[in-house]
Amino acid sequence: RADNPGWGAKTIRDVLLAEGHRNIPCAKTVNNILNRYGCISLEESQKRQPFTRFEKDLCNQMWQADFKGEFRMADNNYCYPLDIMDDHSRFAIKVTPHLSTANVVIPVFTEAFREFGLPDSILSDNGAQFAGFRKGYTQFERWLMDLDILPIHGRPIHPQTQGKIERFHRTLKKEALRVTPANMEEARIQLENWRWVYNEIRPHHSLGLKTPSSVYQPSTRPYYEPKPYIYDEGARLIKVNNWGYIRFGPMQLFLSEAMADTHVEIRFDDNDTFSILYRNYKIASVDAIEQKLVERHIRRL
Repeated sequence: RADNPGWGAKTIRDVLLAEGHRNIPCAKTVNNILNRYGCISLEESQKRQPFTRFEKDLCNQMWQADFKGEFRMADNNYCYPLDIMDDHSRFAIKVTPHLSTANVVIPVFTEAFREFGLPDSILSDNGAQFAGFRKGYTQFERWLMDLDILPIHGRPIHPQTQGKIERFHRTLKKEALRVTPANMEEARIQLENWRWVYNEIRPHHSLGLKTPSSVYQPSTRPYYEPKPYIYDEGARLIKVNNWGYIRFGPMQLFLSEAMADTHVEIRFDDNDTFSILYRNYKIASVDAIEQKLVERHIRRL
């Protein structure tokens, strides 16, 4: 327990049994021992009350991603860990430290895709690294759509949408960052060593006391360089200009700088509205009478 203060009685017992120790008492007795030696506080016990979670049925149906809150290293630089985990298996895909959150998301995800294949969707928060400025779209979102991966964002001010990775962050802080890294290289080693323990050694109650690595299976969709998209014959296509706008009849509508120099499809709906499509994704709805965007939401067709 002293080496792993985030581990409860059941986890400690299961790890000891997996290591080959015998005559280990039941979890209730282990918990009584921890209580006897002052290892459990009432506050920590209340944090572990069960609550309802959603979960995808299969590996790689959804990955969750987020930056853990920054922390200061011994060399006075700040470290910003980027965490990626599989929703179904809780497998930690990546735990990578960075000196800044800028220009790191796509390179880290590229490494993850090359190693583990492509997921069906990625859930992230509405931070500027993931979600678009001025309600537009980011290069990250466009890149995901180019790879046929659905970008999903949690509701603003609702961190429970990403409950698993928020819990993952708390575990990381308690277990991996008990000792402050001296510098970025030490942070990288420290976090990667902990990621191995988290995936390979630490059993999870939500997995029936299995480890994430024993449940996770890499995606059957290998990474590829994005290719030009072939729209249906007869599709009404419009080019997005260098500033991220489209012109359609008398209308000029802002989509996003990230969509500059791409083509989108205009598809008419009922009730004087039309949809804007990028590849096989609907990215916006437009009121043709009011001549304005009425919805920005990415949906796979």
